Amino acid sequence: MTRFLTRHASLVAALLVVGAVTLTGCFQMPMRGGSGGVTGGSSGGRTELVLINNTGVPIYYVYISSCSSSSWGEDQLGSNVVMPGNTWTWTMNAGCYDLKAVDRDGREAVERRVQISGSGKRWTLS
Repeated sequence: MTRFLTRHASLVAALLVVGAVTLTGCFQMPMRGGSGGVTGGSSGGRTELVLINNTGVPIYYVYISSCSSSSWGEDQLGSNVVMPGNTWTWTMNAGCYDLKAVDRDGREAVERRVQISGSGKRWTLS
C-alpha cells in the first residue's frame, strides 16, 4: 500500500480533495471561534445567522437546510457545543432556510421557512 501511495500520490491527493468536496455538499462545518459557513438559499448575497442560546442548557446540534431541501443534512456544530448565554455565527447566502437546534436530551427547537435577508438574522432560543 505504501508503494502504491508513493507512486500515485497526486492521484490519491486529487481523489481525497474530490471526496472531501463531495462529502461537504452544500454545507461547511463551523470554524474557529463560533463561526462557520453555509451555502444555499436563493436570494443571493452573503449574510450572517447568529444563534443566541438563552435556554439554560447546552445546544449540541444545529441543522440548517434550504427551504427547498427534503432533509436536514449534516450537524453544523460538529464537535462544538453552544453553552447557555453564548452565541454561534454562520456566514451564509441570504435566502429561505429551515433551522433546527437540539439539546443533549434530544429536545428540538425548529423554525421553518425563515427568510434570512442581507442584514442577517438573530435566532434566539429561550
